Amino acid sequence: MKVLVVSKTSNLDLFGQEVRDQVTRGTMPRDRLERLEKAHNDHYQTRDNLLATLRKHGIEYTLIGRGRFWPELEPYQAILTVGGDGTVLEASHHVMQTQLPIVGIRSSHLSVGRLCCGDASQLERIVSQLVAHTLPWVQVERLAAEILFVRHGGIQRTEPVLNDFLYTHINPAATTRYRLQWGDQKEDQLSSGIWISTGVGSTAAIYTAGGEASSLQDSRFQFYVRELFSPPSRPCRLQTAWFTPEETSLSIENYSERAILAFDGQHGKVELRYGDRIQFLRGPSLTLALPDT
Repeated sequence: MKVLVVSKTSNLDLFGQEVRDQVTRGTMPRDRLERLEKAHNDHYQTRDNLLATLRKHGIEYTLIGRGRFWPELEPYQAILTVGGDGTVLEASHHVMQTQLPIVGIRSSHLSVGRLCCGDASQLERIVSQLVAHTLPWVQVERLAAEILFVRHGGIQRTEPVLNDFLYTHINPAATTRYRLQWGDQKEDQLSSGIWISTGVGSTAAIYTAGGEASSLQDSRFQFYVRELFSPPSRPCRLQTAWFTPEETSLSIENYSERAILAFDGQHGKVELRYGDRIQFLRGPSLTLALPDT
């Protein structure tokens, strides 16, 4: 068996020197640095213990950093991510094969790990089950967007997202203007943007905004309009609904001078100009390892 191990870069690696300088100057509390150091040490200890466990079980592996160059995936039987949910999301954008599973390992209790199948204390169990083909798996749906750029007629299809899209004005304080079409209903709206999520993402940002939580395996998708302006003289009807693209289409025509469509938080975005159109489509599903309950 050969696996690809994807490890995040810790925030201490990214921002440690800046934080240390601010702590020394007294402009940042020391506990901020201590928290970063704790998460950093936990993460690399978990990564090293995972690699040792893989070697113990005779599993060949390739180690890469999150966000770095990705190899061809054909030689690998699984992808193991070391970090939190963000690392699972990052990895999922590179996986187009439904049958190639992702095994998320939460490397620190300071990381969110809803999409992870276990933590540092469960490495032996996870690797043993991987070798024995007894890890519990779930097939989850992903969503893609097809964007028509009206200025030059080009079409771009995004990577499939595991959590959600956010459509909004490029300036978060500005009003987002657009036409929303859900099935045969159309409505011109003013709001702060629209969340469009999968079943996996239904407990994340869209739920906080006011959407409905669902199960990981829900095959439907959901949209929710944020802070919708709906005057009494012209009340808006379209704020939230579940949809399946094969039966009820969802599209957005951008009427903002500049807007963005962001993928899974900070994991990607497309910039939009006035008149660009977005159509949401079902992407390839993904296999995830579940916690052993």
